Amino acid sequence: MKRLLTLLILTGLLFGQDTLLCPPKNLMVIDGDEQNILYWSTPSFNPVQAGEYMQTKKMVLLK
Repeated sequence: MKRLLTLLILTGLLFGQDTLLCPPKNLMVIDGDEQNILYWSTPSFNPVQAGEYMQTKKMVLLK
């Protein structure tokens, strides 16, 4: 239940900010005793890479 709530909060934060944001890919939630750690990837906007590589982001949510 806590994972679902965390996922819903993250989704709201990511998609509620701006319509130009790329949707997250490879979303992973690691549940812990005192915190949840979220990892996700977004396309790289470097013209040399041309979106071929993904940037991995991390967010820590305290319980």
